[in-house]
Amino acid sequence: KKCKKKFKNKIIVRSAFSEEDSKSSLAGKFISVPNIYIDNKSYFFKSVNRVISSYKSKKINQNFFVQEMMSDAKLSGVIFTVEQTSGHPVTTINFTTGNKTDLITSGTQNGFSYKYLNLYKPQEDKFLIKKLNNVILRLKRVFKKENLDIEFGVSKNNVIKIFQVRQINKYKKIDNIKIYQSYKLLEKKLDKILNDKSFLKGKYTLFSTMTDWNPAEIIGLKPNPLSYSIYKELITDSIWARSREEFGYSDLGETPLMFSFLGTPFIDIRADFNSFIPANLNENLKEKMVNYYLSEFKKRPERLYDKVESDLIISAIDFNYKKKIKKFKILTKEEETKLSNEFREITNNSFKLLYKSINKYQSIDNYLEKLKKNNAYTINNIYHLINICKSLGTLPFANIARCAFISVNFLTSLVSQKIISKKDKDDFLNSLNSVTSEILESLKKDPHHKFIEKYGHLRPNTYDINSNNYKDNYNNYFSNTNTYIKKSNFSFSSIQRKKIEKLIKLYKLDIDFYKFNSFLIDSIVHREKSKYKFTKIINKIFEEIKVLSKRFNISEKDLCYIDLNTIKNLYNNFSIEIVKNQLLADIKKNKKDFYFNKNFNVPNIIIKKQDIYSFFKKKNNATFITDKKIMSNVVCLDNKLIRKNINNKIVCIRNADPGYDFIFTKKINGLITEFGGPNSHMSIRCNELQVPAAIGVGGHIYEKISKSDFIELD
Repeated sequence: KKCKKKFKNKIIVRSAFSEEDSKSSLAGKFISVPNIYIDNKSYFFKSVNRVISSYKSKKINQNFFVQEMMSDAKLSGVIFTVEQTSGHPVTTINFTTGNKTDLITSGTQNGFSYKYLNLYKPQEDKFLIKKLNNVILRLKRVFKKENLDIEFGVSKNNVIKIFQVRQINKYKKIDNIKIYQSYKLLEKKLDKILNDKSFLKGKYTLFSTMTDWNPAEIIGLKPNPLSYSIYKELITDSIWARSREEFGYSDLGETPLMFSFLGTPFIDIRADFNSFIPANLNENLKEKMVNYYLSEFKKRPERLYDKVESDLIISAIDFNYKKKIKKFKILTKEEETKLSNEFREITNNSFKLLYKSINKYQSIDNYLEKLKKNNAYTINNIYHLINICKSLGTLPFANIARCAFISVNFLTSLVSQKIISKKDKDDFLNSLNSVTSEILESLKKDPHHKFIEKYGHLRPNTYDINSNNYKDNYNNYFSNTNTYIKKSNFSFSSIQRKKIEKLIKLYKLDIDFYKFNSFLIDSIVHREKSKYKFTKIINKIFEEIKVLSKRFNISEKDLCYIDLNTIKNLYNNFSIEIVKNQLLADIKKNKKDFYFNKNFNVPNIIIKKQDIYSFFKKKNNATFITDKKIMSNVVCLDNKLIRKNINNKIVCIRNADPGYDFIFTKKINGLITEFGGPNSHMSIRCNELQVPAAIGVGGHIYEKISKSDFIELD
């Protein structure tokens, strides 16, 4: 009777159960029944009983809400004014667009997400963020609480309606002052470096977590100190730039590529763009090119942040080059010609550099054998292993990977030119004899000890010492192994060969068809084989670090908090301080910093310093592999759940590095990764094996998928 007096339009009966205020999210656990006509008495009572029945307890008060349905919603969602897991003073507005108001609260959709620091007043007009913030501040004043859970809707005429406000009872309480100070210090740091007038070309810089050498994909968004310092030492401090310089790009010397902001690794995008400018261009043209790339990136950062090489920059010649160069409106005819000549020189240089680099990495085993015979002290061994890895491992790998990128671009351009079909390209990749194929063959034919001798060093999360390698975790990785692999027998037809020969001649490349074909095959195959080799050295470094832990009675679990530079410095800097004390002090400090930093949410892209205070968590543009449509159960792998049965399931992994190659020894239905791009390891793997995949779906979508039991991958 009360409801009939109160409401004239459709109503909704909603749950009002105290458990909904608990620490964990119970979105969707308790039923709400929308769109009830108040005159339909029997349906009203049925709806009330359905809501109360969903509580599954007779001991509680059987409370429920009856509210008028919001018929004109254009946006709705949930707001948390603190982070429940970390206690950080950060507001999250999670919302969907459209007239359905229960998609977020029911757990049906993840929707959009906007985060901002509570001391910061957001300036975002989109989705009425500024107006919503004013409502949040008002509700905090009304309830005299900082920790609120707010359900809301926005009408088509921009009226904000509040459905429900709860106090978040269970959340971690922390020192907010220290959090705010950390943001302020990072802002000062960014203020100094975003517009720094260094020797690099370009008016300013930008940062992202994936634009070059993909740290988010390889070491994760919050890597432990050892993972970060190894990746930095072996690749992003100087090797990355030395590799580009060997091809004929600008020499950037010791310019670092990777920075750490509150524990998250970021790539200096200006340095990245500089590294793809041919060395022999005049200074004005170099400046013009970098500024063009920077301005284009700023126009569509979400699209480009992990796809600059495929969608923005030109780094070499392929058979689509003439179309690509025409898109550069900033160039004069003379500059176009100069640029084309330089990229031709770089491409021709890659044909020679590939085989020099292959010869280099193939000598790794000899050097490891020599080092073994030396029987040197552990710290000396680590120092020498680092040098071997850089000169014979990561540098040749960087060169071969660059050649493989050029090869994939050649193949893609042949598809665009309609000389080969997409199926031909897939068959070509599938025909290659990769490391994965060799692992499968070895599992089938070799005895256990032989397999371990060859592949025991590989591990998921290559740079993480706490990730078990194949030797230590063989039974979990390789139980129920499916060693069958279907390979294609592809070769270019005589008609295709003639057309390719014409294009080689047209672009004046110093290569004939047969060498061109070999370059395509060898670059892609040896990209993976060289990675397989240098990861053997990383495994050796980990083994030596574990020897140190035993000698000094340091817990193996704490080794991931050592900075590699601390060990390096022990080699060539004498100190009267005891080595154990130095390592323990390093672990203590780094561990404290790691746990403090790991809860900071920062955006994937930083364009201006204010971006750290407020940002949208936007969905990524995934790279889809194959044209298949798969419906299947889902299994997510991490170090704790690695033993799960993954046969006949779609596998989800966050960081798609080569240590996860063991998944292809099972009969998986598909693969989904949070990070990765069209030329990443798992893209090439899935192309080769024709495994349906979505590579690099981003955190927002990945979180939703990882909580699902069954999905469709289309």
